[in-house]
Parts: sequence; C-alpha cells; structure tokens
Amino acid sequence: MFVLGDKTLICLWTLSGLIAFTLIAYMIITIARVIKNMRKPHDIAEVLYPGNQARQSNFRDKVASDLLRRNADLKWESREFKVLYQQEMDRLFKEYRE
Repeated sequence: MFVLGDKTLICLWTLSGLIAFTLIAYMIITIARVIKNMRKPHDIAEVLYPGNQARQSNFRDKVASDLLRRNADLKWESREFKVLYQQEMDRLFKEYRE
C-alpha cells in the first residue's frame, strides 16, 4: 500500500483548500454580477414600458418591422438582420439616455 508523508498530505490539503476557495469566490462573484444586473434595463423597450411585457413586445416588433421595411433584402432569421436590430436598439437606448 502506498503511504503519503506528512508534507505531502499538508500540500494536498493546502492545494485542495485553495481550489475550493477559488471555486467559491468565482461562484460568489458570478452570482453578485447576476444580482447587480437583474434590475438593470437591457434595452429601450424595458425603459419605455417597465413591467409591461405586451407593450415591450409591441415596441420590439415595431422596430423590427421598420428595419425589415427599410431593408427588404433581409430575412427575419438572418445574421445581418440581428446585427442591425441590435444596433438600432442600442442607438435608441443611447438616444433616450441623452
């Protein structure tokens, strides 16, 4: 049977403790970030209509429809549309905050 020396056991326990501490700290930081951003509005629709899911959805649909109307060659599922949509929502959010 393999027997570990005292120094080896101390080293293993120290490394295990450091690993456990690192994992716990990582989880705490991640949870804190989630909690911090939970109440933060993510787009202009949430700022304009807080708590009203139907109006938020209608606003997002209107923005998407306007983009599709201005760019007839784009499809709803295309990557280019998604990028344009996100840019438009960011622009509106920035414009609202100014």
